[in-house]
Amino acid sequence: MEANEEAWLGFKVVTDPVAAMEGEGGGSADPLPAIFLVSNASGTREGAEILCGRPFSDRDRRQMLDITRGPQMHGEQFAGLSWKSLPLFRPLRVFLLGAGTVAVEVAQLADRVGFETVVVDCEARYLGAVRFPHSRRVLVEDFDSLSELGIRPEDFVCVLTRGHMHDPQALIHGIRAGAEYVGMMGRTAKNARIFGLAEVAGIDPSALDAIHAPIGLKFGAKSPAELAVSIVAELIQVRSEQRKKAKVG
Repeated sequence: MEANEEAWLGFKVVTDPVAAMEGEGGGSADPLPAIFLVSNASGTREGAEILCGRPFSDRDRRQMLDITRGPQMHGEQFAGLSWKSLPLFRPLRVFLLGAGTVAVEVAQLADRVGFETVVVDCEARYLGAVRFPHSRRVLVEDFDSLSELGIRPEDFVCVLTRGHMHDPQALIHGIRAGAEYVGMMGRTAKNARIFGLAEVAGIDPSALDAIHAPIGLKFGAKSPAELAVSIVAELIQVRSEQRKKAKVG
């Protein structure tokens, strides 16, 4: 846990022992509940370690390992029991610089796939809990005052300012903070102009080469909801690559 390695606290919850043993596919290996810990520091299913409060079967071992794929993976699969899990590592943070319509959609979807979201804007009316119920909301005086956000090297930054009004300041801050991922929404011509302003402000052109702009995977997304899908899909892709690199290292 100190190294923030991937580990989960898991629970086999038995609500009906008879149904659990007679369920579809042969049911459970036994009618007993369990509390267990799964560590996946190796990055492979075969190398994952399990610590359980009681002896368990190979069948239960397979179910225990499936919690590494996400909480409640088998929550509705078996009668009489369910498998639950709680990750013990820090979720990756996504800073949404700008609280516009696309940011609303991105925040909701990113939360559902395990990111912690921080949304930043300079107008309080866009930062209400109704718009961002699961995000940490940060009101700044202006987008020239972003130094206290506390962005870490492993964090993700999405430049989504309303009307692109503050994209230059937001982009420059994301780069200078050294974030793992910096993406910016907008058409190619607009983004090129913003890159030019960043260079004038002292940003090295090589740093701009790493920016995901236009942000998101490319599959014809147009509406705010579609753009959110493309953006979060790219975040998932980069997160997966980041974890693979960490395990190799």
